[in-house]
Amino acid sequence: MFLITFYQFRHHHRRHNHHHRHHHHHNIIIINIIDIIIIIIIIIIIIIIIIIIIIIIIIIIIIIIINIIIIIIIIVIIIIIIIIIIIIIIIIIIIIIIIIIVFCIIIISSSNRSSNSSKIIVSGICSIILSSL
Repeated sequence: MFLITFYQFRHHHRRHNHHHRHHHHHNIIIINIIDIIIIIIIIIIIIIIIIIIIIIIIIIIIIIIINIIIIIIIIVIIIIIIIIIIIIIIIIIIIIIIIIIVFCIIIISSSNRSSNSSKIIVSGICSIILSSL
């Protein structure tokens, strides 16, 4: 673009005397430099804008990824906690059942030795619990 204008000016002023041609030639170089500087500035601005946009996009992507990871971690932690709670509850239930069974066996075996009405009732309740388990 600049070369064409430069060439046109040179071509145009070939008819005029040498001094004029030289003078215009000088002006065109200045104009070209200004044009080039403006274009360079525009290019730099565009590049900066593109870089900023890319950085923003990268930051957004990173934030999204971090959020997803955090959500996954939270879900995993919740699942683990739930599993642990379930396991603890099962263990507690098993322990309670074992205690009841042992307690019932002890009461039944002791009630066989000496028959008290209260012990018979307790052993009856225990046998019902055992049968329901």
